[in-house]
Amino acid sequence: MGLLDEHFKGLQKKVNELNARPKTTSSIYPKSNEELVDSHVNPAHYKDNIYGAEVWEQMVKLFGYTEYLSFCKLNAYKYRMRAGTKSGALAEVDIAKAIWYETKYKELKNDLPF
Repeated sequence: MGLLDEHFKGLQKKVNELNARPKTTSSIYPKSNEELVDSHVNPAHYKDNIYGAEVWEQMVKLFGYTEYLSFCKLNAYKYRMRAGTKSGALAEVDIAKAIWYETKYKELKNDLPF
């Protein structure tokens, strides 16, 4: 197991502890995971723009796959690190964002021709 794997394992334990706390319900947070992803992780303002491509697609075109893959890894790390600690942000939202970046990283890495 690599250093990052051990670190993420520890972070996941922290997130599980935070998620075990009683949750306050708020109408501003969506109820389903699908709504969570659509409203907080990949909202419409990232999809609907004058360029006709999602922001992540524009970033790949501008900076290349290697840079964007690094961006995904670093954002996944950031969101896992802050999960449950940022005032006003639910741990579930941060974890959903981390998972989105991890999934995008895996998708794009598998599509690379080299």
